[in-house]
Amino acid sequence: MVPFRTFKDAPAAADLAEWLILQGIHSEVTDTSAYFDPSFAHSILTREWTVRIRSEDFTRAAEVLHHFYDQRLGSVPEDYYLFRFTDAELEDILSKPDEWGDLDYALARQILQTRGRSLPEEALQLLRKKRYEQLSSPERQAAGNIIAWGYVLAIGAGFIGSLIGWHLMNSRKILPDGKSVPRYTKAAALQGKRIFRLGLAVTFIFALIRIYIAYQKGVGRMYP
Repeated sequence: MVPFRTFKDAPAAADLAEWLILQGIHSEVTDTSAYFDPSFAHSILTREWTVRIRSEDFTRAAEVLHHFYDQRLGSVPEDYYLFRFTDAELEDILSKPDEWGDLDYALARQILQTRGRSLPEEALQLLRKKRYEQLSSPERQAAGNIIAWGYVLAIGAGFIGSLIGWHLMNSRKILPDGKSVPRYTKAAALQGKRIFRLGLAVTFIFALIRIYIAYQKGVGRMYP
């Protein structure tokens, strides 16, 4: 099962999952909310629910979902913000469908068509292919920052650094077509392995020191 669409409210996710099941596509909803809220405010913005489907159904699910929204374009209000977009801005939506909702993608195609700027399906497929290639590229800059903090925390905090190393080694991202690819480069994953081992070693040393201190205190109480 791979992530298909993510929502900020559970009913919307449940509605999509139910509709996909009616189309013969097995789906399920999982709570993928952040376990830790840095603001400690338990904001609703940290809550999210993800609809998951089988990886082999991803392409078909995307096609039927586009058809679903195509049928509902007539109900879009006349003051919807996309109607004020330029042709170039609408084409940008078509080149980055992952950054926009399915409704916006379908509506952008329709608006361009009414303006005589419709793109053939072959051109849309080429745009999607280029976008997937961009998204599949490893996150180099982010990895550099994480590696730096990983070594600092591995030396200073032990186990926390190991968690960062594990993240560098195993983190993956899901492309809009459902394909899973490594988030970081092989070099970053190698650094992650070193950080992971360093953090475990420091944790082990910290544990030995605490045991030794506790032992010395125990001996001191026995032989004052």
